[in-house]
Amino acid sequence: MPYIRSEDRVVLIKHSLAHTAGELNYEITTLILDYLHGKGESYTVMNEITGALECVKAEFYRKKVAPYENAKCHENGEVY
Repeated sequence: MPYIRSEDRVVLIKHSLAHTAGELNYEITTLILDYLHGKGESYTVMNEITGALECVKAEFYRKKVAPYENAKCHENGEVY
C-alpha cells in the first residue's frame, strides 16, 4: 500500500459515490483509464496499472478480508 504523506492525500481524495458493485467497478475503471490516457498507452503504463491493481487487491485482502474471515471462523467454528 502506498503510504503517502497526509498533505498529499488531500489532493488525491475523491469522494466515492458508489453504492453498488457495478458503480464501484465503474469508478475504478474510469480512474484507471484517466491514468492510462494521461500517461499514454504503452506496455510500461499498462504494467504499472496491472501491478497497482494486484497490490491493492493483496493489501485489501491482508488488511480487511483475512481478519474478517478469522473472526468469523472463531465465531462460527472451523470448516476444515
